[in-house]
Formats: sequence, structure tokens, C-alpha cells
Amino acid sequence: MTSKSTHESLIVDSAVIQRKYMKWSKEEENTLKFLYEDRKMCIYKISNVIKRTPCSVVSKLRNLKITDHYYNARGFNKILKFYKSRERNKLLNKVKLDKKNSKIQKK
Repeated sequence: MTSKSTHESLIVDSAVIQRKYMKWSKEEENTLKFLYEDRKMCIYKISNVIKRTPCSVVSKLRNLKITDHYYNARGFNKILKFYKSRERNKLLNKVKLDKKNSKIQKK
């Protein structure tokens, strides 16, 4: 049974359901692993299949230790292009700083 807030977080938009703030089930995690590792799908295709945002897919890949850094996920460059087109520098600066820090840690 789901709570009222969970039902309110479901947004139906032309047959696409985006879920906000919902816990990942084991089935979703297994599907994510299969689609990313075995089928070699990018985060955008996976997000359409499992009805999650590309950012949540990237975050889950990182949490499951499938990718070592979120910016290494297949298709993450599309997110960066989107933010560059909108001139939103906060994420871009974070990615640059994270890449710089990860290179320092590897040495």
C-alpha cells in the first residue's frame, strides 16, 4: 500500500509517468544493471524504460558501484549539453571540480 504523498508524486503526462522521491525496488535495480551492463543502453533509454529521470539513473548507477563516477555514465554528456545550453553553471562547475579531484586522488 502506498501513502497519499506517493500518489501525489505520480505525474501523468501523455502516457509517461515520472516518479519523484520513490524508493528503488530490487526489481528496478536488477533491470537497471541488466540494461546498462548487458544491453549497453545509455541513461536516457534506460530512464524511459524504468520511468525514472536520467539523473536518478546516473545516481543509482553510482550508488550500486556500476560506474565509478556519475559523469562516466553512458549518455551523461547529453545532460552536460543541456545544462550548457541553459547556461546553468552550477552542475558544470561541480563536474569539473569532481573530475579534477578524482584525477588528484588517482595519483
